[in-house]
This record gives sequence, structure tokens and C-alpha cells, in this order.
Amino acid sequence: MLIDLEGVPIEFHFTPGSVSDIQAFKDFSFDLKKHSQIYADKAYNDYNFEDFILEENNIKLIPSRKKNSKRKNEGIDDFKLYLYRNRIESVFSSITSLMPRFIRAKTAKGFYLKVYFFVLGY
Repeated sequence: MLIDLEGVPIEFHFTPGSVSDIQAFKDFSFDLKKHSQIYADKAYNDYNFEDFILEENNIKLIPSRKKNSKRKNEGIDDFKLYLYRNRIESVFSSITSLMPRFIRAKTAKGFYLKVYFFVLGY
């Protein structure tokens, strides 16, 4: 899920649990303003994709870095990661708190539709 700085969802995808975060992330449309920055956790470290999204969309991906990372974040980026990263977790917990404990649906499409409306309602 992509959210803006106010915590409003911009884009999200459903993926099976077997799909890695970075693989699902590559399927996003990235219909964002030029010079946007995306703050992400350690699961989004992919140097080739960082370079690609910067060149193609003029969007800077700033993932949290591991200590042994070849690329280091600037100090200001680490500070912004600290400030902004917990917002996505807060959005997820807020949305899930609106949901019932069980979502009854007869088809996968029905399930996705119900979850979509919870996100939209948020």
C-alpha cells in the first residue's frame, strides 16, 4: 500500500503471501508527482529497481538500509524514515480495526471487493 504523508491510501494491491514485498511493489503504477519520495522498510532494497524508478518516473525510493548495505542513506533520509515509516503501520491497524473479525464472501472477487470498500471507507 502506498499512502501520502497524511496517511491517505493512494494505491494498494492484493498478493498471495508467497509474493515478496518488492515483487508486489514493482506492479504499482506509481502515478505520483515528479520528485516524489517513497519511504519503505528493509524489504524494498533493490538497487536496480531504485535506479529504474528514479530514471523512468523521477521518483526516489528510500528504503531502510541494512548495516552492511552497499548504498547508505543520507542522515536526513534516515530521520524521515524514522518519522514516516510507522504511518503505514498505523493506517493498516486503523483499517483492520474497522473490519469485522471474519469477512464472509463466496468468491475471491467478493472478498477483495469487501476489503477494497473498507480501505475506501477509511
